[in-house]
Amino acid sequence: PRGKYFDTIGVLTFNATLADAAKRIECQAITNLMESPFRTYATLDVQFAPDLRMVLNVTGRNIREHDYVQFHCQVHANPATVEWRWYRNDHPIKDADSDTYYVLAISPDYHNHKISCEATNSIGSSRVDKILNVEYGPRIRDITEVVGADIGLPTELVCMADGNPEPNVIWRRKDRTTYTHRTLSTKKVYRIERVNDQDFGWYVCTATVIGFPDTSREAMLLKNDVPKMRSEKHQMATVGERGKLECIANSIPKPKSVIWSRRGKEINYALSGQFSKEDKDLLYGVKSVLHINNVQPGDFGMYNCTVENEYGVSFDQIELVEKHVLPITYIIIAIIGGIAVIFVTALICVLYRRCKKEDQGSVLGSYTDTDSSSDKKRDKTDSPNTLMGQLRQDYNKDVYRFSADYDDMPYK
Repeated sequence: PRGKYFDTIGVLTFNATLADAAKRIECQAITNLMESPFRTYATLDVQFAPDLRMVLNVTGRNIREHDYVQFHCQVHANPATVEWRWYRNDHPIKDADSDTYYVLAISPDYHNHKISCEATNSIGSSRVDKILNVEYGPRIRDITEVVGADIGLPTELVCMADGNPEPNVIWRRKDRTTYTHRTLSTKKVYRIERVNDQDFGWYVCTATVIGFPDTSREAMLLKNDVPKMRSEKHQMATVGERGKLECIANSIPKPKSVIWSRRGKEINYALSGQFSKEDKDLLYGVKSVLHINNVQPGDFGMYNCTVENEYGVSFDQIELVEKHVLPITYIIIAIIGGIAVIFVTALICVLYRRCKKEDQGSVLGSYTDTDSSSDKKRDKTDSPNTLMGQLRQDYNKDVYRFSADYDDMPYK
């Protein structure tokens, strides 16, 4: 009815997105009686979880070993206050709590690893990942350092190399100058179909990756045979102290057993309570150590070390010899005596040099007195007034004159 006012409500409903953030929404109201509409507006404050993008300082090429790498997360969020977390293969990185994480010198261990950045505000969390491709030089992960072979049968030398890009492998001989630079194989497994005597020796496996230094390791091909003993025949110990005997054998293949015996009987370590054995693998064989807890006089004598592999048995006889130790009293006396001898010798040298100087001074003094008296006599007897006296005086001057730096010396 005329004169009455009616309230009209206009409602706009929509799903707000990031694109609607900070937009101005305007509402207009108009009737037929109005020349211009009423207007009102509102600015949208759309709050949302962080929107992330990760960027690296290394651009235009792959990351290389030893590079300084900086990971930076760019964020768009409302509210803008966020908390940061970084992860490596989904494991939290300690003390990484800003929008930037860096590695001073990246290593090959980062290759194919995932670096993640996570930002959280009051609305929610967002996360972005980066899989790393790290280029690095060649590394020989594993190599058969010693290989035993039989003449006439095949054998293999294995060299497992790693790198990014994939490395090339080259096998060469080391100990034959004729074949030093000759490539025997470019495969990780070098197979010799039929071994002969000339095949035994040193080989070198070299792994290469373009742009990185090469790396090499050595392998040795040896003939399978019975163990070869190389122990010291006489080894020493002291009564009342711990002692040991060492038995060393070159054995290709590795020994199956090492047995210590004495007087024809194998040593029983459990029952003796005195002996124990420790075997250590060597590159070309084994070292067996027989430990003696408390050496007694009856422990000295001959021991037998027997080594067995698939090709036969070898043994060594080792004698344990008593080591005599001087009592501490004798050692102290010897030290004091040595110091006394040195002191007396030094004192004699000083006195001798002093006496020698005094003797030289007295001799020079006697020469001076003699010379002065003889000069007086010559002055009287060899007067230049006579022809003979003049000749004698000239003769003495010619014979006994020295360099111009010295006075005329009247004695030889």
